[in-house]
Amino acid sequence: MAANIAGAAVLPLADAYLPWARATNFRDALLPGARGEWHWLLLELSETTSASEFALAARQSARDDLRVPAQYVNPPQGLERSRYCTAACSPRFLASLAGEGGAVPGGELLSKIQRFEIGFVASDLPDPDAAPPVAQSQGGAAAGVVVGIVDDGLAIANERFRSFANGRHATRLLAFWDQHQRADPSSPWVHGRVFGQADLKARFAALPAAAGPADEALLYAGMGYTEVRHRVTHGTHVMDLACGADPRDPAAPPIVAVQLPGGSIADTSCASSTAFMLDAIRFVLATADAAVSPGERCPVVINLSIGNIAGPHDGSSIFEQALDELIGLRSDCDVVLAAGNSYQLRCHAWIDLPPGSAMTLNWQIQPGDGTPSFLELWFTDPAGANGVGDIGGIRLTVTPPGGQPIEVPHGQPVAVPGEKGQAVAMLSLQQQVANGRKGMGLLAVAPTQCTGEWTVAAPSGAWRVTLHNAGTTALECNAFVQRDDAPLGRPTLGRQSYLNDEDYRRFDARGAVEVLDSDAAYVRRVGTLNGLASGDRVHVAGGALTDREGGATAARYSSVPLQASEPSRWRVLAVTEDSPVLKGVLAAGTASGSCVALSGTSMAAPQLTRYIVDKSRTVVLPTRTIEDFQGHPVPAVPLAPQQRERWRRRRGDPA
Repeated sequence: MAANIAGAAVLPLADAYLPWARATNFRDALLPGARGEWHWLLLELSETTSASEFALAARQSARDDLRVPAQYVNPPQGLERSRYCTAACSPRFLASLAGEGGAVPGGELLSKIQRFEIGFVASDLPDPDAAPPVAQSQGGAAAGVVVGIVDDGLAIANERFRSFANGRHATRLLAFWDQHQRADPSSPWVHGRVFGQADLKARFAALPAAAGPADEALLYAGMGYTEVRHRVTHGTHVMDLACGADPRDPAAPPIVAVQLPGGSIADTSCASSTAFMLDAIRFVLATADAAVSPGERCPVVINLSIGNIAGPHDGSSIFEQALDELIGLRSDCDVVLAAGNSYQLRCHAWIDLPPGSAMTLNWQIQPGDGTPSFLELWFTDPAGANGVGDIGGIRLTVTPPGGQPIEVPHGQPVAVPGEKGQAVAMLSLQQQVANGRKGMGLLAVAPTQCTGEWTVAAPSGAWRVTLHNAGTTALECNAFVQRDDAPLGRPTLGRQSYLNDEDYRRFDARGAVEVLDSDAAYVRRVGTLNGLASGDRVHVAGGALTDREGGATAARYSSVPLQASEPSRWRVLAVTEDSPVLKGVLAAGTASGSCVALSGTSMAAPQLTRYIVDKSRTVVLPTRTIEDFQGHPVPAVPLAPQQRERWRRRRGDPA
């Protein structure tokens, strides 16, 4: 076995959240019921190392400390040179990644890792001897396009995702991966349980001709699938908008569905979920490849209506780079994300920092918050290459509520102790981190109310964050408060923190919700785009509100990028509110025959997904534009025929 050569090599860039995770014993990274010492990682490898080569090397020299899922040994078509992968690592390998500890087997692999982000605790580990997946043609992609849905609460037995002919039911699913279930380590996919096409066909063939909600519930129980116990689920609504169809429609596209782990969905920061999402997207591609003849490929459109708020917002995070690489290697693959719903949440600030200037932000953390809160500071040099500049002149001072100012040194995280001596906050300022290409400051604060694994609470109130530019170079700072709310169907533990700016106007002179930014305010609505959605090759959809005449305007919650005035792939809207009083849009509930209304840009993304699928099937649809708040015309996704009919009936319009 090879010795550790980390001392002679440049270490990988580490996740900025790693010191906080260690100080709190990885409480943020525990899935319900999970216990273990290994952790999942999301890796970007060196320019000369492919994920498949890295996976083989880990099997040979580091199986006791680093395990890469077998699916990376034999990747989907076109991804043979991909440099991004997930892996589970032991505590001592993680220490080596951080430049600590002694020699570890497979230490030479450190030089092949460019940067890494930490994920959830790995309660089940990949089997280092598991056979790599071998694509075997199973058919099922006759429609020419495969739709991938990665979400939460996917009622796959709903009739909108079935076909029915000659008195028999069948599923349109090519495969279903429930990552929430207990893992099978021998599976090349590791997390959860995979239901293949043959298994699903047998289960659906057993449904009676007049199958109803009770029969659907029995099918889920037989599969051990528990994430569809509510009458309304996010994933079902999204999947219906993206690819739902009448069971007798022969042209309905095949589907590959992935249920993310419930714990990762509950963590709305997505900080530990990107490894699961990358594996899910690769699973969709591998399944689609198996649905056609060997050597052939069919177009794939993947919907990911999941997102957060913080991040570099320049496409440089590991997950965003992985998506861009994947789409570049697979030109037949489209990935669609939601723009986000944080336009009015006061979670973004833009600060101009010329030399010698200073600015203080008031970060308001609410009482009764059962989850941690995070504030990211990203520094841009307008004159630097890609905005990257030296932040050595930045002085960061943080004053907790009722506490004394704390100066944060460069490159050395500072723990803020609580009453019991345990860390209630971690403050850092670093020139280089794995989370993005620019200099970053991070404030991580414990819950203000003890729940679950948390036994110490941080003070609520205004955390004062002072930035002073003592250098000679003008810099800009974009501050992002991380998402901290409760997703649909999950326990309400988090309370969204926000930036309090006395110059920020929430309402206009008439008392209506203000939609435009003030030059006097540092808190800005622009720049609130989904923190996972700034890649160069992804599609992103925002929300729109329909008026009584059938026109539309941008929805008041729909997030926009930092450069909102520039036309780009971000500037695509779809109707997410049927009218000012009829909130949301209609789509399937959990049980067949049910229909519910849900709001948000999560419902815009699947409409764009359907539009891309229909265009690839040469379906001719009308196009239109919608004006955004700044008066710019924005391309709009036309209502699909079924959606238009639902909209008409909901409004009571005559046939």
